[in-house]
Amino acid sequence: VVAMRGSFQTLNAGPGSEDEAVTTHGLAMWDTAFSRWTYTPYVKGTPSLLFSDLWQSRANNVALVAGPLSAVAALNAEGTLLLDAKQNIQPLGMLGSSLRPDDGGKMAVNTGLWYAKKNGTTPQLIVGGQFKTPDGSTNLAKLKDGKWKRLLDGVGGEVLTINNAANLLFIGGVANVTESSSGQGDSNFGGLVMYNMDSHSSVGIQQLKGPDGGHSTVRINKVAIRADTSMVVVGGNFSTAGGMLSCPYICTLDINENQWSPMASSTLVDQVTDMLFSGSTLYVAGTFKNGTAAPVYLMQYSFASSSWESIPGAATLPGPITSLTPGISEAGVGAFYMSGTAASGGAPYLAKYDGSSVTLAEYTIGSSSTVRSILEVPRSRIPGSVIGSSSSSLNRRAGS
Repeated sequence: VVAMRGSFQTLNAGPGSEDEAVTTHGLAMWDTAFSRWTYTPYVKGTPSLLFSDLWQSRANNVALVAGPLSAVAALNAEGTLLLDAKQNIQPLGMLGSSLRPDDGGKMAVNTGLWYAKKNGTTPQLIVGGQFKTPDGSTNLAKLKDGKWKRLLDGVGGEVLTINNAANLLFIGGVANVTESSSGQGDSNFGGLVMYNMDSHSSVGIQQLKGPDGGHSTVRINKVAIRADTSMVVVGGNFSTAGGMLSCPYICTLDINENQWSPMASSTLVDQVTDMLFSGSTLYVAGTFKNGTAAPVYLMQYSFASSSWESIPGAATLPGPITSLTPGISEAGVGAFYMSGTAASGGAPYLAKYDGSSVTLAEYTIGSSSTVRSILEVPRSRIPGSVIGSSSSSLNRRAGS
């Protein structure tokens, strides 16, 4: 099952169906086995984050649903909630004080990470976005003793991605920089921070610069970790690293040497929006354009051959990709999902890569809707009362 969040309120029946439209509240679940919409728990308020806890493949895995929520079922959940394997809902607000809107009144939780120092230790939940913690920190928080607390100060821009390599935490997002007359960034958040979770201190990184040559336009959308190496891949809106190294929109960082390196030349013409690894292959979402050919919105990079390669079926994607979500074992080896918006008309779409080719999902959703992220929920962990029978009464299409 794939869970989707966004600005939509109705799940409409498909053409020729006698089903009635079902009202929803920004959270929908698509059953990939039967190609139909399934019922979801009541969530009032549009979620800004769906995050699955698959750490160590624990049997009691949960999904994190976060955002400016005012109610979940009959519970009050101001910001975040946990949805466990039995479809039980527990607001994290019940465990302590909630996250709060920032000084501008904005509240968004964009990303989350279960961090554990080593296998067998209790993981710690860390979230990033645009908010304030009860103790005054901004845009980054950890859950400790049932309360949201500061992790580090100085993250003045909206956080879009969090990842870790061993004890190093990478926080990426929208730069909040005041340019000085010398052209150097004079603020505390240049779009990317590397933080040592053992020493509780930031690690210096050579700064990135935006396509316009300044620091203020840097935006880091994704930090991907290449397993069993010291390599971190950073993608977003930037053109150079360390002031001189040209690496437009995507670059690698060796965490042992603290050194940036470019990848093979690509046809990227705009920012990287998302990335994910499958083995040694990196899948990159962005706008790739070669001369007068039509743009392609998904490519793969082989580190074995240091080359960019096309993906079968990717040319059928109608527009830029918003997010990539890895599939679980039920989806097939190397499978992942993607959501995006059509270049013509702006309607959202959903597609799947099954390990060999890309296929668009056959559903309809209104052009005024917005899908921000997706999450696959294992069917084996969803009660039959939620999935229901295979009757046509649950075969629904999404609308605006």
